[in-house]
Amino acid sequence: RLLAACGVLPVPDAILTLADTLIGQGLGPAELQQLRQHMAQLQLAQGEWLFRAGDPGDALYVSLRGDIGLRLPGTGRRLASFAPGVNVGEMSVLDGQRRSADAIAETDLVLLRLAAVDFHRLLAEHPALGARVTQNIALYLAGRLRVVTTELSGWMSRAQAGSGLGVEPDDPDWDGLRQP
Repeated sequence: RLLAACGVLPVPDAILTLADTLIGQGLGPAELQQLRQHMAQLQLAQGEWLFRAGDPGDALYVSLRGDIGLRLPGTGRRLASFAPGVNVGEMSVLDGQRRSADAIAETDLVLLRLAAVDFHRLLAEHPALGARVTQNIALYLAGRLRVVTTELSGWMSRAQAGSGLGVEPDDPDWDGLRQP
């Protein structure tokens, strides 16, 4: 849904180009070439880990083919599944914190890896391009946050309607996650 809303429509079994991805949206040919020079192409087999929760945020990844799953640490429970064109790992690259979830290849993957050091070098050496890439990441994260907020709001409404407790979300005893 998020890809379609952003104008990126995946093609089954095709390998996307950087221009077809969310991080490459709106970049011109010269900018795409500059960005691509900072990235390495990788292939992972289904079931291989991109990273685990707690790992250093040393890179972000952009799927060109295949699906990436984010898993709740220690449980294996799926948080999200991302189709080609989407980036993962960007939060840790931006804030310097450790990974907050596990990322696994749900299918065989072809992806691009942008190391954190190369991302920061791009920002320093090509500030206009760095700003556009950062804006693309910010727009993507904003879209993800909107989806989560909408889903959480729906979940809370259903939980409240089914609880029969009459507790309102603005009640000081209501925290949205546990019943008072």
